[in-house]
Amino acid sequence: MEQETLISLYGYKPEAFSRHVSHIRSILRESNLRDQFNFYDLEQVHGTLIGLEVIEIGGKQYNLNFKEREEKLLPMDLTKMSEVIREFFPMQIRIGGFGSEDEPFLSQGKSPWERSFFLDALQGRVVLMGWPHLEGSFSTNSLMKFRDRMGERCHARHKYSGDNDFYMVLGEWDGADGTKQEVENRVRSFLSENPLEIRIDELFIASYTNPRLIRSTTRIKKCWP
Repeated sequence: MEQETLISLYGYKPEAFSRHVSHIRSILRESNLRDQFNFYDLEQVHGTLIGLEVIEIGGKQYNLNFKEREEKLLPMDLTKMSEVIREFFPMQIRIGGFGSEDEPFLSQGKSPWERSFFLDALQGRVVLMGWPHLEGSFSTNSLMKFRDRMGERCHARHKYSGDNDFYMVLGEWDGADGTKQEVENRVRSFLSENPLEIRIDELFIASYTNPRLIRSTTRIKKCWP
């Protein structure tokens, strides 16, 4: 069954973002874990804003995350989505710029240093992460508020509650937890010393059969502006 998700940064990438991803890949390729990575094509890398997946029951479609997370059967109403998007976007995202002792906020109980880049052994992913801010203040939680508003007004529930993370998967990793910390910290140090600013000013609905959003099997429709 084809599903949909609301994303940004799919396809074309700003030059600065491309350089950062290229440098991160170089660090990983030069590490002792080099044979454990399968990197995605750069155009395939994207930031997920909120999933729009559905589940079909009795011939009717309901929001998948409301069903799985809250046992509610709610049909989505995306007629109000553009209005919600205009309230929160464009949005400024920062990747990196956090030292190992910095804790201006926590992400799933961890510091932004630790969460800015990690190798996810459970899901086998190479993860890069950033957060929205307003003139350097990360207290706005604007991405979390956008996701909450989408749940309230469009019945499109985000997979996780209280989530302010701008989450990107750079590729796959088939290693194990015990071998990864050294290379993770090398990438985190690079990001700490070289923060990257991204302006999210275009949003797309991706229709997919493969959740990795492979270019050949994913249909993209620009939905804002």
